[in-house]
Amino acid sequence: MGSGKSFFLKCWVGAHQKENEGTAKTVYFDAFAHDYLDDPLVAIIGTIAGRFEPDDISSKALTKAKTATAKLWRPALRIGFATATAGLSEITGVAVNSALDAGSTELKKTSEDFWKKEDGKRAAMEEFRKAIFALTEPSEEGESPNKLVIVIDGLDRCRPDYALALLEIIKHFFAVPNVHFVLGVNLAELQNSVKARYGQGVDAGIYLQKFITITMGLPKLTEPDHGKLIELDYYSNMAAEMELNEALVAEVSYYLERILPHDLLSIRGMQKLLTQVALTPQDPHLFETHPIAYKVIIAGLIVLKVAFPDEYKKARTNEISMSDIISCFNTNAQNETWRNNYNEIIDNFWRTVLSLETLKRDTNTRHAEIREYWGGGAPTSEFVSGVIADYLEYFKFPGEAG
Repeated sequence: MGSGKSFFLKCWVGAHQKENEGTAKTVYFDAFAHDYLDDPLVAIIGTIAGRFEPDDISSKALTKAKTATAKLWRPALRIGFATATAGLSEITGVAVNSALDAGSTELKKTSEDFWKKEDGKRAAMEEFRKAIFALTEPSEEGESPNKLVIVIDGLDRCRPDYALALLEIIKHFFAVPNVHFVLGVNLAELQNSVKARYGQGVDAGIYLQKFITITMGLPKLTEPDHGKLIELDYYSNMAAEMELNEALVAEVSYYLERILPHDLLSIRGMQKLLTQVALTPQDPHLFETHPIAYKVIIAGLIVLKVAFPDEYKKARTNEISMSDIISCFNTNAQNETWRNNYNEIIDNFWRTVLSLETLKRDTNTRHAEIREYWGGGAPTSEFVSGVIADYLEYFKFPGEAG
């Protein structure tokens, strides 16, 4: 989620419209924007119609599709029935069969009307498929058939019942040649929708195989070999565009290199992180004048707030432990690509704040160097919560004193 699927799909659809020379009609459908509706079919047809000009040769086929959709959308005829004893207003299924067995002439007539209605629905469904097929028919004999590519976005964010209804509609109503669907979806989240609808015991992956033929993932690196992570590249570029404090941006970046990829730090997560960086004091001289240890802790708390909210809550009340920091930032790992042995720096500064007794017993710790990093002083037991109050949860409007 938040990996840039929507941006990619919109660009892909736009580029396809300009570059395919009319070989395919592409339609972008935002499922999440339409899940307030009861019927996905109505929304899809409305979106498809919006891609064709009123005088387009396919307009007649679209009109037929709309007509068929209207027939399918209308609620089934209510079966009226009242008895002096029960006061029932409608019956269906087994109740209809039982009443018929009793020889009710009125119910026989109602049942016949009911099945006529169902036959009408099946006819309307076939009419719909023929109309959709007509959209792809070539205008002249010998021409290649037109292709209709419908891109469905945001399916994993929809209400489970709407998302699954949309999949069923794709499977049954649009099963015609030359009509193709591309789903921009987080499959793990869509599987959760399946389980929410059918229970945790269902094999959601097997269920979705009925609808999905080929899967492809978005790239994680800017280049196939030795490239930069997409999320980290996005963070750096956007921070520069937003003109954020370069020193703070760099300190945060050191942490990101250790935890990416991370579920909460998708492209959308990076936007939240950049917002948090932007909300910290942006005085170009304030951050740089702090001792290096303060900078490291401030940057770490910003990342904690967005990527590890439970640990951040602990930090607010000075309950976070060194084991939490190690778990979040993997500071025990050895990686030669991490610049300037920054892993050891992070570990030392957090340990100074959170494990003071351990620090005193550690004969290998460079006490003089650490004191220098802290500006000659030493952090108090409430240092972390103080930094949060001063930097992460303190807001001042431009021109405001204090």
